[in-house]
Amino acid sequence: MMREQMRGLFQFRLGATVLLILLLHFNPRAAGSDRFVYLVMSLVERASINIDAYYSQTIELSYKHGHYFINTNPGLSFLAAPSWYVVGRLLGLSPLRGIFDNERLHFFVAHFVSFATTTALFTTICSMLLARLVFTITSDHKRAILASLLYAFGTPVFFYSTRLQQNVVIASFTCALFTLTFHPEVLGKIFHRFRLIAIGFLSGLGLFVDLSMLPFLLILAVPLAMEMKSARNIILTIVASLPPVGALMLYQYTAFGNFFLPAQAYLVDLSTSVHSVGFLGLQEPDFSQFFGYLFSLKNGLFIYAPFTLWCLWWLFSCRKKGLAGNI
Repeated sequence: MMREQMRGLFQFRLGATVLLILLLHFNPRAAGSDRFVYLVMSLVERASINIDAYYSQTIELSYKHGHYFINTNPGLSFLAAPSWYVVGRLLGLSPLRGIFDNERLHFFVAHFVSFATTTALFTTICSMLLARLVFTITSDHKRAILASLLYAFGTPVFFYSTRLQQNVVIASFTCALFTLTFHPEVLGKIFHRFRLIAIGFLSGLGLFVDLSMLPFLLILAVPLAMEMKSARNIILTIVASLPPVGALMLYQYTAFGNFFLPAQAYLVDLSTSVHSVGFLGLQEPDFSQFFGYLFSLKNGLFIYAPFTLWCLWWLFSCRKKGLAGNI
């Protein structure tokens, strides 16, 4: 009975709770979100992939052929554009159309609609998926609820899910890909080919949203290749990834004249303190920085999400008890 509840009304209530809390904590002035909002507005209201009309209002820019573009992958803005198109059209036909005359209110509403239908929504779906995954493995609804709420509100995911932000979106894609690869039974009886299509498409979509998805995909490729014993399955998965990857390459060619170089190769000012270090801001790993990301009072993961340290202990404990399969 409880298993059916987790798949029905109970899970819906859990998701609705997470979504409502995220919407109530909307942060319209968060750094880094403005570029995506301006691209959404440009796509919908100007039918353009450049943000020339807004370049003076953000510092996160790329420049090529006399036009300004956002300095990262555009996938998040493309995902948010349909919702703003619909809502914007409805607002334009209503007495509230005056918001378009107020620059700040215009930005606020566009940001809220875009964030609510992408970042907040994907985080909500991911938290529901985690609840189902944990319940399927443990048959314990309390653990399932705890895992869902810890992910949504006990990690940096909560901070970044309150605005239009790409990293939490690819985190949701990563969770979905993990589930499809190792525990597809959680999602019900999925036809094998549909599962492979979903894995391929989500992988490509993750790259369209942010290139930081690539390391995870390279890791995931190993168990997938071991499972896919036929070349036909491998080809099917790759073909499924082509639409979003092709969209990214087309965007890069249209914007910068090159199918393969991303927006980071055309940053407006490479002389800044950030981008002048290493290659486009990327440096060799530094142990002190790595230690700081885990334990510092400023941004330490184990400090602000202490249960993640407990998770490491749990992993070792499972191995000692011969429960590695539960990992």
